[in-house]
Amino acid sequence: MTRCTALVFSALVPVAAAAGPTPDLETLYQMLQTQQAELARQRHEIERLRKALAHRRAGPAAAAPSEGASGAGGQPEAEGRSQERASAAVRMDRKGLRVESGDGRFAMRLGGRLHLDGAVYASDKRALGDGLRVRRARLTLRGHVYDVWGYRLDAEFASGTPELRNAWVAYRGLKRFDLSFGQQQEPVGLEELTSSNAITFMERALPIALVPSYHVGALVRTHGDGWTAAAGAFGEPVGRTGSDRVDDGWGVSGRITWAPWATQDGLLHVGVSAAFREPAADATVRVRATPETKVADVSLVNTGSIAGVRHFYTLGSELAGTWGPFSVQGEYLRSTYLREGPDVDFDGWYVFASWVLTGEHRNYSAARGVFTGVRPRHKLGAWELAVRYSTLDLTDADVRGGRERNWTFGLNWYPNRNTRLMANFILVDTHPSRDGVSDDPYLFQARAQVNF
Repeated sequence: MTRCTALVFSALVPVAAAAGPTPDLETLYQMLQTQQAELARQRHEIERLRKALAHRRAGPAAAAPSEGASGAGGQPEAEGRSQERASAAVRMDRKGLRVESGDGRFAMRLGGRLHLDGAVYASDKRALGDGLRVRRARLTLRGHVYDVWGYRLDAEFASGTPELRNAWVAYRGLKRFDLSFGQQQEPVGLEELTSSNAITFMERALPIALVPSYHVGALVRTHGDGWTAAAGAFGEPVGRTGSDRVDDGWGVSGRITWAPWATQDGLLHVGVSAAFREPAADATVRVRATPETKVADVSLVNTGSIAGVRHFYTLGSELAGTWGPFSVQGEYLRSTYLREGPDVDFDGWYVFASWVLTGEHRNYSAARGVFTGVRPRHKLGAWELAVRYSTLDLTDADVRGGRERNWTFGLNWYPNRNTRLMANFILVDTHPSRDGVSDDPYLFQARAQVNF
């Protein structure tokens, strides 16, 4: 550790000298983190090369070929397979089951998540129906091949029929650039891109109904010191992915984020995103949202089918910040539908605040520009309080989809990094709903969540 620290400061001295005036502490801290990350990468590469060298020295390549069956390099196939099996590492940890080759060039990890929900509704005009539901039952297979090729496959079983979420292959041989091909999320929206294992409330906010979801396409991502950028072109989804907006068509989307201030005490995140889509001539275009619950899969606001849509676009803005155990986050989203009749605009926004009572904080991925959840540091876990206000307006011109605004109060308990218990109380106000009446139910719902 002393040697690494000395290397870091020796690297920083010429940088600081060349910069002229002495940098402030925050600049030095950022420079130190950059150098430490580079040292960690170099240590990883050295370790990988060391394993590869040891693996080659242990093999029979220097020996004369035997009279038995041989592989391409003159090594007996049976002996080579035995050595490959002996060199592979298999381990089980909080991130799932991992299998890795001896030289580190091949790896595979099996993980998953299970979200079990229950809800009780105090209905107003429309009966919602209490009940229990398996919200998510997902298996994830991910890994890399020859260091530079990555892959991910997510299969969702909650509906009883397997459905694909992520199904892509990525090339990572370019410095700071990732190229991925297959079914994946379009890069739009902070909360939409945050894992369901890490979102603060049980369901995402109302205006996320305006955000495109999983589609097959090509995506390029990059990041630098405190910023990220992503852009892609997409076609239709594979199978049923929960998107009610477009059955077919093509589109492009992109997102840029920036964290102008990031220290050990907190950070500030800003971002913008945009998506354009042209549906097929016979596609169904519709926007709807449930009252931030999925146990009763009923939409109080719903545009129904919108006829004659030539194309539409969505614009979004993001702002979030943390300071110790406190966090705030908000987004504004607006979609415009250009059609044969009058164009229509729908919009919505949300803002929430959270407080981790036990002192932990929301973690942030600077490489992806999203939050990654709370990591408990105490034997009794972490406790979090949160409150959110969200609104969605789906009424414009001749489309009477309704308007809704919700207050959501949340309590989360994180016994460990793989388990979370959640409770949400939601006050719903539609004015009016899609049926033209005010429907104002309230509900209580809870979740038991396990991920690995």
